[in-house]
Amino acid sequence: MEINSDSHRILVVDDHPTILEILSEFLTINGYDVVAAQDGGKAMELLAMETFDLVLTDLQMPIADGWMVAEWAKLKNPSITVVLLSGTIEQYTKANFTASMLPFDEVLRKPINLSEVLGAVKRHLSSSSKTAKASTIADQLTAPVEATGKRHPTKS
Repeated sequence: MEINSDSHRILVVDDHPTILEILSEFLTINGYDVVAAQDGGKAMELLAMETFDLVLTDLQMPIADGWMVAEWAKLKNPSITVVLLSGTIEQYTKANFTASMLPFDEVLRKPINLSEVLGAVKRHLSSSSKTAKASTIADQLTAPVEATGKRHPTKS
């Protein structure tokens, strides 16, 4: 697929080089302008200097985790979409947080499924409705999962 000048900019963040490369190449092939960051600290630097339409970030990373990246992205641009990739999202259940408290718009569970990633990216970049995004994350949080009762360290 040919990238045009109107393509959306996506920041992909993951500390696993193979996953970062696969996601970046896959989204580039599908017509997106992709910038890759191998840790949360680099992602936060890029978010301070550049403009992105969407952030696709892993949760557990060194330097700054995905939650911090999401909060920083929303601070810099409240309308930015943040999609979180996690194998351990169960700790963020509805029992602990409401959708409006979460700094991300959607959660995709690992192991990653490239068609799910592409579907989420297309859905969020083609939608201008924050209400639709809020209901997406709220639906995910009400799905049956085992609650750990733990809160993220940056939350009280």
